[in-house]
Amino acid sequence: MSDLVLKKITKVFGNSVVAVRDFDLQIESGEFMVLVGPSGCGKSTTLSMIAGLEEPTSGEILINGKMINTLPPKDRDIAMVFQNYALYPHMTVYDNMAFSLKLRRYDKSEIEKRVKEAADTLELEEYLDRLPKALSGGQRQRVALGRAIVRKPKVFLFDEPLSNLDAKMRSIMRVELKKLHDRIGATMVYVTHDQTEAMTLGDRICVMNDGELQQLDTSLEIYNNPKNIFVGSFIGSPQMNFIEGILEPSVNGSQISCDLFSMPLTNLKTQIEVIDAKPVTLGIRPEDLSTRSKEHTAGLMKGIVDVIEPMGKETFIYIKLNNHRLTAMVKPGEGLKVGDEIELYLNQNNLCGFDIETGIEILNNNS
Repeated sequence: MSDLVLKKITKVFGNSVVAVRDFDLQIESGEFMVLVGPSGCGKSTTLSMIAGLEEPTSGEILINGKMINTLPPKDRDIAMVFQNYALYPHMTVYDNMAFSLKLRRYDKSEIEKRVKEAADTLELEEYLDRLPKALSGGQRQRVALGRAIVRKPKVFLFDEPLSNLDAKMRSIMRVELKKLHDRIGATMVYVTHDQTEAMTLGDRICVMNDGELQQLDTSLEIYNNPKNIFVGSFIGSPQMNFIEGILEPSVNGSQISCDLFSMPLTNLKTQIEVIDAKPVTLGIRPEDLSTRSKEHTAGLMKGIVDVIEPMGKETFIYIKLNNHRLTAMVKPGEGLKVGDEIELYLNQNNLCGFDIETGIEILNNNS
């Protein structure tokens, strides 16, 4: 196992296109780190620089304290798994998995031992004599994983490896990847735009946007405590509701006012001192809006049901309120219909507030 450190990494294409800017990241030995963000955020470029497929414009990449910027890819002891599998169609599963070892002139007995160990780990023993065309998408991806495993590299890199699979197979392979990491304990860096993959796979998640690190933490911490409005909007489906309002002082401390409601912030876990009124963007998760009053709820709002999305164990409802459109998560069977007028209650315990100009978090009751 190996630790991986990126120090002040910047990548500029041409003279002006900045793909990654001043990027710092420390990945612990044996950690499963996920880089997540929208298309064009710089996550795949970052992975390519770690692999040696792209050279940083500035900054340092270190494995176990040794800078590898100038090392060619073959000398970095890194294995990369691609989204298109990159299998040789004329080779059997066994030969695909053994290929890199043959190039490095390993003994035949050692090659056979490593391939059989990987095949056993990935449950590929019965497919070793088959060609890739005789395999399903999930089986091909496992062969690609096996080809990486046999090398026993210092670091595994995954570039959106599940994006070509259907929803059912992606779910299966997420479990397989998690089990694989638990079994071999290797350092893994995984790139995806799919937040479900990020939330379920990563020991920690690195959220990126516009080539910069937005937040680095566990999935639960990022979901509950987004550090800026981008993270709040990107992580979570349906995304967080946003309402512009005013954070202002009151007799009992502070309060939030907007055109939908006004309420004192009496249940904050950490009270904040508000001296002057300050514009804020209030962030509310769909599950924190309910149609029934509960403990620690406030902010009664009336609106009209616009769209209903049944999702099995939960239902999302989209509500029109004045010039706003909010999303709430409710339990099935509440008997709601499009066009119904409903009352919404806000769970004050999970409020987020962001500076209206910078987008930086200034209020969070999950802390």
